Amino acid sequence: MELTNEKAVDSDGVSREVYSAFWEHFLEQCEGEEKRVPRLRPDYSEKEWKAVGRVWLKGYLDHGIMPIRLSPAFVLACCQGVSLVDEELLMTSFARFLSVPERLCIEKAMQGIMDESDEEELLDLFSRLGAHCLPCKENLRATIVTMAPKALIQEPKFIIDCFQSSIHNALALCHSLLV
Repeated sequence: MELTNEKAVDSDGVSREVYSAFWEHFLEQCEGEEKRVPRLRPDYSEKEWKAVGRVWLKGYLDHGIMPIRLSPAFVLACCQGVSLVDEELLMTSFARFLSVPERLCIEKAMQGIMDESDEEELLDLFSRLGAHCLPCKENLRATIVTMAPKALIQEPKFIIDCFQSSIHNALALCHSLLV
């Protein structure tokens, strides 16, 4: 992208608006509610995912733009590696990935105060996330702890690797130019 003599209504420039519009459009195609996670798509190959990673880095370096609606667990995995994503971050990120009704349903289940409709909704959620039955109250948190990384880290792992590769390759290039 090359913008000459950029001036925008917001005084930050056209390129800032382009990055913001890119992320707004991109995030519409991701999964999750308050916090989102990209999913593999048939029209995106490794080349496209790496390009998105470069857009992320360039927008950040040029304007400090971060796609803040991306799941914090996903972002940390991309920037610092999967091993640094701890259980607490996974659980808070997962809660914000879920819809409000799903979150409330899980809270009720953990408190042991579900009715029949809550059970059905919880079973639908668990089925969508790969579990085939509801655990007992005592095993609920452990089950969620295994489902959270599946949704936020394991399923988008190819994307994480592409983003990480783009970010680290660009940073290595910058470092080599400075040395």
